[in-house]
Amino acid sequence: MERKYLRLLNTKAEIKPAGRKANPKKLDVQAGKVKELQDQGLSEKEITEQLYIGRAIFYRMKRRLRGTYNELYGLK
Repeated sequence: MERKYLRLLNTKAEIKPAGRKANPKKLDVQAGKVKELQDQGLSEKEITEQLYIGRAIFYRMKRRLRGTYNELYGLK
């Protein structure tokens, strides 16, 4: 039983995540669009409807923007 469990753990560790890697340039462009619309004072719902993205992507872009800001100013 223990051997079977160890084999299962090893297999799980070797599995690569599915899907395609995101293109960083495209992500930066999309994050820039989100930033522009935020600066115009649009709400989260208005931005997601305009860009045809979901809420999760919206918050991912916000987090990406915060990351670039932190990198620029050496914050964590």
